[in-house]
Amino acid sequence: MNLKKSLIIIVAFLCFFLVWYYHIPRKWIAPDTFPSSLKILIDYLLGAIPVFVSLLWLHKRNLVASTGLQLKGFFSGFALALLFTVPMFIGYAVKGTINTSLTVNAFFVTVLIAGLGEELFFRGFLFGQLFRFCKWGFVPAVLINGLIFGVLHLYQGKDIYSALSVFGVTSLGALLFCWVYAEWNNNLWIVIWLHALMNCSWIVFPISQDAAGNLYANIFRGITILFVIIGTIGYKKYYKLKYNVRLSTLWKNKNGVCI
Repeated sequence: MNLKKSLIIIVAFLCFFLVWYYHIPRKWIAPDTFPSSLKILIDYLLGAIPVFVSLLWLHKRNLVASTGLQLKGFFSGFALALLFTVPMFIGYAVKGTINTSLTVNAFFVTVLIAGLGEELFFRGFLFGQLFRFCKWGFVPAVLINGLIFGVLHLYQGKDIYSALSVFGVTSLGALLFCWVYAEWNNNLWIVIWLHALMNCSWIVFPISQDAAGNLYANIFRGITILFVIIGTIGYKKYYKLKYNVRLSTLWKNKNGVCI
């Protein structure tokens, strides 16, 4: 485990998180008349500066590949994510109702910005850099990722019980996205599209008020997760690939690339 570079990654991420989460840039430069999607985009872009600098220092010209954002995985990632999320779209369309008040701005924020932004910084940067390049084990890398990701969504809870439920669901979601990212040859587009399309089904056919969900929401979400797990296992077996997450990489990833 490279402690110095691990520290750089964690500090860079925390700088991003503080700038982005507390909306510091928009308070300086974004007028109140700006749509929320543009304000959030400004938060992301300015908050990304320390992350970009750290990636440039760590990887030089390979910073895009180091996050898994290669264009070759864009369409395959979308196709797989769409296939995996079919149960949520069908189930929510049947048990929910069409959100007639959905705006383009809300769709852009919840689906596109959340899918791309959260996965790039949480999975591609924080988890990916620690697990792939600093030789952190899957467990510690996921724990720090899931803890922060869960805390990020606490605002959705209306009381202690609902807040803890949201925290648990989103933390487990972070674990799933990290695992999928690791096993699909570090193709970040799969988890970006998976996150985006799951959010899409959630807001187009609203079935629950928060991420914790209700009975039907979780049944169809659970089927989608089952599709993801079965599809990933099938992919590994079909191509006779070793799992990147296994007993020998749970606590220390000796196969990680040292930077």
